[in-house]
Amino acid sequence: MAGKVFEASDNVVPAITFNRIKISGTFPSKSYVLTLPNVLNNFILPINLNEFNYHEGEEKTENGDTVKDITLELTQPRNDIRAFAIYGRNFQRDGDDVTTAAANSFASLAFVTILSTLLLIVFERNI
Repeated sequence: MAGKVFEASDNVVPAITFNRIKISGTFPSKSYVLTLPNVLNNFILPINLNEFNYHEGEEKTENGDTVKDITLELTQPRNDIRAFAIYGRNFQRDGDDVTTAAANSFASLAFVTILSTLLLIVFERNI
């Protein structure tokens, strides 16, 4: 039957339970830079606030730039995570050509964040 994967009586168990996820990074601390947690379940709904911590540290100066450390951490085991990330947007770059170094550096940052999350998940599962 098309579109049917399991019988109604089947006991379906999620393949992965995330006991711990922790993402951290250093982000620009500017009025035109927005950072937010992006934490969604399989229904594309936000995960309860009491199941994760999002912390923005104090501003500091690194290499002449004002930055802050941001950490996002899962605090309760979940088996229905669709997205778990720190979203960042630099509004000052709106209208830039997407092939500029600015767009490429953001893509690199996003790739590194996703890759480090996947590595952490794989590492945690093997411990």
